[in-house]
Amino acid sequence: MVVIQEKLEASQCVKCAASKDPAVRLFILGGMLIAFGAWCFNDAFLAGKYDLPEAPKINDLLTYWFNHGGAVAFPVLGIIPLAMGVLSLRRKVVADAEGIGYVGKAAILWSAVTKMDTSRWKSKGILVLHASDGRKFTLDEWKLDKRNFRDLIAMVERHVAPAEEKVS
Repeated sequence: MVVIQEKLEASQCVKCAASKDPAVRLFILGGMLIAFGAWCFNDAFLAGKYDLPEAPKINDLLTYWFNHGGAVAFPVLGIIPLAMGVLSLRRKVVADAEGIGYVGKAAILWSAVTKMDTSRWKSKGILVLHASDGRKFTLDEWKLDKRNFRDLIAMVERHVAPAEEKVS
């Protein structure tokens, strides 16, 4: 099994970093969850607006638990999209003479590519490589940096036979 490593030879290797758009959406979601948690914390613990009612009605009880539970749950849940955004920005696709894959992960060798699915290429900018061992490698124009994406696609087209591009 070949593991892709970052290579310095620019002529033999195409590197494509992650796009910032998906990560920004995750950062916005994480920031909103943390802000909601801070708002709930302020209302429930600092301002003391929501005490446990003596004779609770369902709405009063739900308001109490939403603000007290949300003060803890929302920030914890906000960490998840923040971490996913950071991880998505760190991903790099590298294609060289041997194969294609993410840096530090197992590569798909060009000789192992059995089919190139181009059915969503024109509408969405998505290209899927199918390997002989059942693995799929998706190249998505929205998730990868557009500056090197066309060079990456050109590298794929050089190594995958045109007869294998047809989707059955």
